[in-house]
Amino acid sequence: MNGTERGIARVALTIAICAVVVLPASAEVLVSGDARALKIEARNASLDEVFAALRGALHFRYSSVGPLGGAVTGTYSGPLRGVLAQLLEGRNYVLHTSAGSLDVSIVGTGGIAKPVAPAGPEPPKDCKYDDGTKVIAVEC
Repeated sequence: MNGTERGIARVALTIAICAVVVLPASAEVLVSGDARALKIEARNASLDEVFAALRGALHFRYSSVGPLGGAVTGTYSGPLRGVLAQLLEGRNYVLHTSAGSLDVSIVGTGGIAKPVAPAGPEPPKDCKYDDGTKVIAVEC
């Protein structure tokens, strides 16, 4: 190889390495079974992609106030309702069953508000009893 060919080979190798590094991993969702015994295998998929695959495989519809986002990777199995509970953990949603289909309305993230701990210890109380003639310290 002469100098020009080596230079071209280096540029081609650099471009190939950059293309591999820049390209995102492709999402994959496999759905098998039915609503009673469902299995979902997901890799780098958004919830929207997982639900689109469910919609294609089952009598399933969903709506959301916005894109669901997030990356789902793993195997989920069980009844459809149980799998949905796992996928939607931490989100607020409503399930509605009618004529053999299941509709899910996802209304946001969040959940039950947790009580807030006090900022610090309570200041000491200065409890006193005043009988008119003298002041006596008492337990609060």
